[in-house]
Amino acid sequence: MEQIFPTLTNLPAQIASHLQSMISCLENLDLSAPLPQYLSHEHIFEIRDSTNRLRCLFKRFRDDDEEAARKEVAVYLLDHPPNSHRSLSETVYGFAGVRPTVFVRFRCNSEVVMGILVEFVDEAYVIDQDYYHWPISTDDIQSIVLLDIRFGNMDRNRENILLKEDEGVAHLIPIDHECSFANEVQAYNCAGFAWLKSKDFGDYGVAFSPDCVTYVSQLDPGADLEFLRHCGWEVEPYYVEQLTIFTMFLKKVVSKGLTAFHIGKIASFWCDDERHNLQAIVDSVVEEGNYIENVGIRMEERLTEYVMLNMP
Repeated sequence: MEQIFPTLTNLPAQIASHLQSMISCLENLDLSAPLPQYLSHEHIFEIRDSTNRLRCLFKRFRDDDEEAARKEVAVYLLDHPPNSHRSLSETVYGFAGVRPTVFVRFRCNSEVVMGILVEFVDEAYVIDQDYYHWPISTDDIQSIVLLDIRFGNMDRNRENILLKEDEGVAHLIPIDHECSFANEVQAYNCAGFAWLKSKDFGDYGVAFSPDCVTYVSQLDPGADLEFLRHCGWEVEPYYVEQLTIFTMFLKKVVSKGLTAFHIGKIASFWCDDERHNLQAIVDSVVEEGNYIENVGIRMEERLTEYVMLNMP
């Protein structure tokens, strides 16, 4: 491998071992020939182990899109397990169930290619049409809501959620996070979330579970950014600002008892009340001095108003 992110030696041993096993599957292939394509996806390829088991997928990115690939890895790294920070935990899977992801650059078929390896999920399928089979876990829905808001996800459509059945209950697995913090014009207006627009995802008008409330209260964007640097990525200033502000927003709305329905509307183009739209709140603050602190003050004022007007 010519390049890897994160730096495996800077991760907890179990996480590093898991990612290294994925990389080893790639290294053990005949890289003098093209990789086998996965289904009909021209930019996604199969990576199988020595037993021919599909171990992970290689998702190729264009040379000018390296940052998007790294952002997708960052979502895995920052999907902390419950009650611990990823940097301190040997637990492989985090709160939202984002699959292990690692950035790689290597030579294949006489050219240098770049992208990510993502762990493959067996016996799962995409919710790409109306869904009426098993009941969907409310905990899974809420964890994806928190993930999407925290990372300003601009692409949570139905095809970016896998479903895996377990004992008659449908569990959701979020995939494809390259569009985190991807709106260059209105950074705090996310595109319509699939979970906000479809009845198939259950009742998003219920309160967040105690586990969700506790998880959000423990989020620390400063520690997250330091962890990414420690892993080998010095993020751009816009990433620092947006992760900090989205996390601050998430902590405030969850602590105030707002539901996924309210949170999704406030943070998206679907908000019909401009005064309480997240983008409008951020835009109302002059970018000078203690900018992020001032955004937090304005956010607290507007969200308090919103609760008084919209919550029973």
